[in-house]
Amino acid sequence: METPDFEQLARTILYGVDAKVVEGVTKDEDTAPVIATVSQVEAQLRYLWNARGAADIARLEDLTSGASPSMKAIDIALRGLDR
Repeated sequence: METPDFEQLARTILYGVDAKVVEGVTKDEDTAPVIATVSQVEAQLRYLWNARGAADIARLEDLTSGASPSMKAIDIALRGLDR
């Protein structure tokens, strides 16, 4: 699985709230608040993705402690998916 495009996800989410975020702003408007909002949402999405991955790794460690070699191989393969 590839890492999601967090910026695009942030823009898609914000589009539902304010179409101006995705479509851009007029030249008379200051774009800094729009860019900051997208960046904040992007950061939170990345945080959630990483937290979910950490929880998955913790669960894998619980499941594979004292496991057979085949379970260890599965553990290694699953950990490699998110790199």
